[in-house]
Amino acid sequence: MKVQPTIRKRHVHGFLSFLLGLIFILVLAIRLTVLSGPFMVRAVQSPVVVNQVHDSIATQLQEKNLPANLATNDLIKAVLKTGTRQTYAGQDVNFDVPTVQNAVTDDVNQQASNVGINAGVASAATSTVAGLVLSALTVNYQNEWLTNFAEHVHQYQVEATVVAVITGVLWMLLMRRNRRVRRDRRALLAVKE
Repeated sequence: MKVQPTIRKRHVHGFLSFLLGLIFILVLAIRLTVLSGPFMVRAVQSPVVVNQVHDSIATQLQEKNLPANLATNDLIKAVLKTGTRQTYAGQDVNFDVPTVQNAVTDDVNQQASNVGINAGVASAATSTVAGLVLSALTVNYQNEWLTNFAEHVHQYQVEATVVAVITGVLWMLLMRRNRRVRRDRRALLAVKE
């Protein structure tokens, strides 16, 4: 009769230990990736994201008979980086600020001169391209989900950290307890033999 409760307790504690460990690892992974500003800055600069935005801008440029390469990948990466930092700082994502506009304008002017567009056409092209880049990024960045995320990112970070700490401590205590129970059980078996 005494063996049955011992087996049941061992299974419950083993399952609870597994569950706490799983929760701890999942929450920690989320906290270190999706809820981490530096991680997401690197993620949005991946070729997949940059190429998607670049293709969108290139299509619009070609419709206006402008070279598709006026908006460089480096420019798109820089603006995406700015937007991501704004998001994780809890700010409204706003690409319509002088620093972003100046960076876009400078980059487009450089690309226009590299392509051989004269100064008069370059001025019109620069404002068109700058507008297209900023609007394409705004369209990709400003949606209801991202706005809500930006408003609550600090809360999510705190909650994930608290859950990770609590589950990590409970998991460690339970693992210690399980180790002690196994050690006591082995000592008891050794005495009986």
